[in-house]
Amino acid sequence: MTRRIAGEHFEWIDGSHLFPMERPIDTARAVQRLLNGLSTALDR
Repeated sequence: MTRRIAGEHFEWIDGSHLFPMERPIDTARAVQRLLNGLSTALDR
């Protein structure tokens, strides 16, 4: 259901629920990709 709602903005990252604390750099990069994608979508 989440994938249907998020569409092209959905990204799956393997890890536990503590992923942000276990892999902070990967988390930051994923957030940056999401924000850049949303920004681009709004500019259309």
